[in-house]
Amino acid sequence: MKKILAFFLLLAVAATGCGPAKPSLEDFQRSVGQINEKQKEIFEKSQDVSKSIREVSQKYPDKKITFDTSLGLTREQEDVMLGLIKEEKDPTFKGVLQKVVDDQKEIGDLKKQVDEIQSKLPAPYVVKRGDTHAKIAIEYLMNTQGLTKEEARKKVLEVALADDVVSGYNIWLYYNKDGDIFGTFVTQGTSKINPNRLRYSRQRDRIQRAVEEALGEREAAPVTPDAPVAPTAPADTTQK
Repeated sequence: MKKILAFFLLLAVAATGCGPAKPSLEDFQRSVGQINEKQKEIFEKSQDVSKSIREVSQKYPDKKITFDTSLGLTREQEDVMLGLIKEEKDPTFKGVLQKVVDDQKEIGDLKKQVDEIQSKLPAPYVVKRGDTHAKIAIEYLMNTQGLTKEEARKKVLEVALADDVVSGYNIWLYYNKDGDIFGTFVTQGTSKINPNRLRYSRQRDRIQRAVEEALGEREAAPVTPDAPVAPTAPADTTQK
């Protein structure tokens, strides 16, 4: 029996056999969904902090404060920020400084939550340049779960995979041998673009190219001149 479970992130599940998916798969799905949401929030907050840090650097160029989206502020830089908050006279900019510190703490808390959830799951595959969702899924089923190449191919063909994956994405893979249940999930990981946003962007690009090609073919098509029309006799308007 084939099952496709859809929710806000890219998800594909295939099952053969009787009965519904086991709770273990549901728990796995729920945990990956939580990770995806928290990673998305981390990325958005990191973008906000980066923007604020640029403002701080413009006002205090001698402080040389930088923000690494992966590592965050160092302890020394955080101390500098706290010192600037105490000295800043402009209440508006003081708020900017305080928000950087608050967001930094929230990002740290979110990362701890992600680490805690991930510690209870099998480690995801981190996408590298040139990888495809299908390739990773097939290799997982063959190398980790012991399926033959044909068995793995059939299993992967039963699910809807991501058309595009980019470096930094996390591919989560699940297989239950007892129920012959296979699931694979794609989350943002350390990439700068969400999988759903990438999918929408690629679909839009494909549609635009198709439209442009259609218009180009229309403009390039030879124009066939209209066939000459035989003159008709003028209508007889005389009264009889």
